[in-house]
Amino acid sequence: MQRTTHHIAPAPLLRVGLAIDAAGSGAVGLAHVAVTGALAQLMAVPTALILGSGLFMLTYAATLVVLARSTTLPRGLVRFIVVGNSAYVAGCLLLALLVPNLNVYSVAHLVLQALAVTGLVVLQARGLAQSRPADSTRMRLA
Repeated sequence: MQRTTHHIAPAPLLRVGLAIDAAGSGAVGLAHVAVTGALAQLMAVPTALILGSGLFMLTYAATLVVLARSTTLPRGLVRFIVVGNSAYVAGCLLLALLVPNLNVYSVAHLVLQALAVTGLVVLQARGLAQSRPADSTRMRLA
């Protein structure tokens, strides 16, 4: 019987995938917070939606920075990030296709995010597959 571990030592590709996700999420989140009104007007969506998504993305980015620097990670948490990013891609595409009256800027924003996050899903999933079980069962943060 093979012993499985709940923690991994992240492969370099996983670290890169998490770091790029952090940088991209942080940049988009910062833009959403810094120019909330202008983006809301450009995309013809409520200001609260832009501000809320920006604040979420900044929090998510900060979390990813910590994870990308950690020496061990819970395997389930990394899987959750990969699945969450996959769901984000699906959500963006469904919104772009199914929500009536979105303007071209809103659709472009959603489609570009879906494309970028698809790349992150691939990086993170491959990085997870390359990661080895950790020696310790406790997460060690950098």
